[in-house]
Amino acid sequence: MERETVLLVAIVMLSLAAFSVGVSGFVLLARDRRLRRPFPPVALGAAGHHEVPEER
Repeated sequence: MERETVLLVAIVMLSLAAFSVGVSGFVLLARDRRLRRPFPPVALGAAGHHEVPEER
């Protein structure tokens, strides 16, 4: 192979590796942010138990 071809192949491989690392990092960031989302408030009964309020 010629020098230019080897250089082009190396640049393409480097850019593909950088792209895959970027996508992986974005996926991990999105999963981490989704897990940190605050949970909805829970209605607590008088005894502090997680119960569904009774209908009247």
